[in-house]
Amino acid sequence: MSSMGHPSNTSPIGIARIKVDPDPDLSGIFQNKYVLGADRFDMCYQVDRTVTVEKLSEAIRRYIAAAVDWIDALFSLVNITDCSEKVCVLKGTFGAFCTFNQAARTAQTTSDTNLLCLCNKTVIPRHIPRHLVENR
Repeated sequence: MSSMGHPSNTSPIGIARIKVDPDPDLSGIFQNKYVLGADRFDMCYQVDRTVTVEKLSEAIRRYIAAAVDWIDALFSLVNITDCSEKVCVLKGTFGAFCTFNQAARTAQTTSDTNLLCLCNKTVIPRHIPRHLVENR
């Protein structure tokens, strides 16, 4: 009964589980452009299907890549290369950047006020599906 209380950090055969895709630190994202290389796909907004947990994660990583590219472009205009300044701007603006981007693209894509369009052809309905709420 006690073995059911806590999840194990090892597999059934005793091999330690390793996170497949380690989260990079924020300064590493600016220093190495290839960290988010796989997350730089074409952003396409359309009402196609309801988002899954995997697709939501994919969309958030794409928004992070877009914000990093936007910040790099702004900083290159004024010839600033300080990575810590870029991280501060990312932390301070990501929420607003992501919210505005999603709201503007949703308004351009659909007139349905019960949907929020994401950049990977998925939508989040006003009434969030149980599989998104209950997944931890």
